Amino acid sequence: MQWMQWMQWLVPILSALLGGAGIWTLLAARATARATQAAAEAAAKPAVQQATTADWTSLMTFWQSELNQMRDAHSRLQVKVEILAHQREEDLAYIEDLEAHIWAELPPPPPLRRRHRKTSEDP
Repeated sequence: MQWMQWMQWLVPILSALLGGAGIWTLLAARATARATQAAAEAAAKPAVQQATTADWTSLMTFWQSELNQMRDAHSRLQVKVEILAHQREEDLAYIEDLEAHIWAELPPPPPLRRRHRKTSEDP
């Protein structure tokens, strides 16, 4: 009969111990997972920061290149505009020469363009 009395106490105690151990194992596993995740984030932080910096550097390099290309294009267009403005002034002067020639009722040939006129020094 003693065995029956011990069994009444032994079964609940063993159940509590084994159940408690299972719960304890579950809690330990969760704590380990959290610690592993925190360690992984801490280890990855410098890599993430370096990747962010690398992205920023490559982005700045790209935009600096684009800006330099735009400056070069602007310089070329500015030169073309200056040449065209000079040619327009020459064309307007030639138009004035042609109008003067017509109004003076002079015979052909029309006057030469100023830029094509030869000076006495040219051969």
